[in-house]
Amino acid sequence: MNDDERVRSLLAAMLDSGLPAEQVCAEHPDLLPIVSGRWQRMQSISKDLDALFPSGGRAQRASPLTDAPRLPGYEQIEFVGRGGMGVVYRALHTALHRVVAVKMLLPGMHDAPHETEALLREASAVAAIQHPNIVQVFDVAAIDARPYFTMEFLEGGSLAQRMGGAPQPPRQAAELTALLATAVQVAHERGVVHRDLKPGNILFTLDGSPKIADFGLARLMACDPSATLGQAGFGTPSYMAPEQALGAPGRNEPAVDVYALGAILYDLLTGRPPFRADSPLETQRQVIEQEPAPPSRLNARVPRDLETVCLACLSKDPARRYASAGALADDLRRFLRGEPIAARPIGPAERLRKWVRRHPTRTAAWLGAILCLTMIFSAVLWTASQRAAFERAVATDFTEIVRLQRAGDWSGARNMLERAKTRIGLGYGSDESARRAAEIARELDFVDRLAAMRLERASSREIAFDRRKWWNTYRDEFRKAGLLVEGDDPGAFAARVASSNARVALIDAMDDWAICAADKGEVQWLLIATRTADPDPAWRDRARSVMTWQDQNQLEALAREARLEDQPVPLMLIVAGLLMEQRSEEGLPFLRRIQAAHPSDFWACFALAESLAPTDPDVISFYRAAVALRPQAAAAHVNLGNALSTQNRVPEAIECMQRALSLDAHNHVAQFNIAIWLLQEERYDECAAHARQATSLNPSDPLGHGVLGSALLQIGQPAEAAESFRRAISLLPEGHPRRASFERALERCAAMLAPPAPARAP
Repeated sequence: MNDDERVRSLLAAMLDSGLPAEQVCAEHPDLLPIVSGRWQRMQSISKDLDALFPSGGRAQRASPLTDAPRLPGYEQIEFVGRGGMGVVYRALHTALHRVVAVKMLLPGMHDAPHETEALLREASAVAAIQHPNIVQVFDVAAIDARPYFTMEFLEGGSLAQRMGGAPQPPRQAAELTALLATAVQVAHERGVVHRDLKPGNILFTLDGSPKIADFGLARLMACDPSATLGQAGFGTPSYMAPEQALGAPGRNEPAVDVYALGAILYDLLTGRPPFRADSPLETQRQVIEQEPAPPSRLNARVPRDLETVCLACLSKDPARRYASAGALADDLRRFLRGEPIAARPIGPAERLRKWVRRHPTRTAAWLGAILCLTMIFSAVLWTASQRAAFERAVATDFTEIVRLQRAGDWSGARNMLERAKTRIGLGYGSDESARRAAEIARELDFVDRLAAMRLERASSREIAFDRRKWWNTYRDEFRKAGLLVEGDDPGAFAARVASSNARVALIDAMDDWAICAADKGEVQWLLIATRTADPDPAWRDRARSVMTWQDQNQLEALAREARLEDQPVPLMLIVAGLLMEQRSEEGLPFLRRIQAAHPSDFWACFALAESLAPTDPDVISFYRAAVALRPQAAAAHVNLGNALSTQNRVPEAIECMQRALSLDAHNHVAQFNIAIWLLQEERYDECAAHARQATSLNPSDPLGHGVLGSALLQIGQPAEAAESFRRAISLLPEGHPRRASFERALERCAAMLAPPAPARAP
């Protein structure tokens, strides 16, 4: 997908969600300036339209608009509605006395060749199809170099309006979906893939006939595969296929329409789409990663065969969906006729069930006897079978947890563990299962502690990096976890790490631990252990070498040779950090390449933002990306607040610090920063309150004591201020630039506290 399509996709996401540009562009910070500019332009146009239509909505469309476009051969042109790029009018064709819909770009948008081309292609796409259930295009023209096309005007509302979020009768849902699938098949045969099928794009005539409309995202299969017709390259998140959400090959193929038809059928059967979250990005994640709940779970009236048809359309693998929209329509008609469907093989039990439904009288005589026998056997076997099934499920959960741990999916492993613990808590599973669950919980807790330590170290506001403190902290945590024993050689330690299911997280932590080493012997010992636990002579072994760390040329060679998709992000960030410390010109470009290759990695965004100059316009974007990736990380909110403050956006910065405190009430850095900004704004009482909190949370922070002293001095408490300044001076090393200013402040306190000189005798 080219940049222009990505920009239009992000604009569409802003329109759908109402989120700000910074949040929508969290994964695409490089496009934030372009998206913001285009959004402002759209808002300007929107204000112009609002001035024309002050009451808003369709209630005003019956009144002729004096500023509506004048089109040759049409009159009574009235506004109907608008989207992000286009506007629709109702008009009367004077020669044919036919009411039509006129679609044209918003004023000013026809200056953009991509938008003009998209509008004309949409008209071409629809005009190529003749079907009673597809909206008909009548004419294509331009007025004052502003292109437009006319089509049927449908006044029966949309499918979304008719459903109103309520499930529809299953047969009615199947009949409507079969009609739509037949129309989509005709479109595919004409070389057009719609790519944005959804209830809002299914319109009705006054007599209730459905018609597929809005081919704004359609792709002409005979054209350049990259060409699209509309605002975005994604479609609507709740109805898009996984390959569309991923931007993967196949996103422009007919299979995406088959998926969307399945999503519409799901909506008809359950009253909601298969996936729906609080934001478009989260919905897309669900589309990619999760399986839809069976419709019958949400609506018990859904027949099993119709559920099978629906779920076959929603398969993540396009090859497992129906081969065409026509095949889907055929299977729906089989269901409506009571015949076996083709979506899955029909076994003997299923055939018997259907036979019984067709011949109820012939089976009535012996059905009671079979039912009684079934109840007897069920009563005997139910408890044993349920227990065995649950025990098998617990074992399957453990297998999946191990797979997730080895893949580094800690959130997924945690969720699966909770499910297993629930089953064990209900009395299913042996004592061994309970012991194993507790062991896995300890592993996951250890992974969480390692991640929290890394965040704390990255966000701590120490005067100097206390390597010994952090080396000992890491060592003690590995000892408590039973992975490190006093007197271990590197091989013994490495063997325990390599055999752990949490190996990925442990090696990442060992890489971070290595840069905390206080002497060469310690770092050499740890790097040998890490190389042994994670061997790779091609790149990683070289990156974990003291000799390499001390040689700028070797570090630069590593940066050039790194296969960014294959190597662990923490280790690549260490190489980049060492290059930055040695002031190599390769450091920052390498960081940017890492982030570009891993845009969804929290640490890649966080480290790049930390390395940029405070005034760099990208700093805020990358910190916002980090916040979006890990919203529970208080450190990310703190650093974002610092970046906003540097760019004179103090109110926003204070909000970030307050969010950090809501996540971590003991975050002394957030308390300190708020105190600093309040001091600058001369809000001394509030400043003193936050500074007291900061110093109580971190009594060894000299700057916190200094800020508290400054606030107390301003509110007339020189004695307490003097005590704070003394504490600050005692904690600062000799020669620190702050010592002199604190010493002068202390002298000022002494002068204020000194008794007045006695009056001299006359």
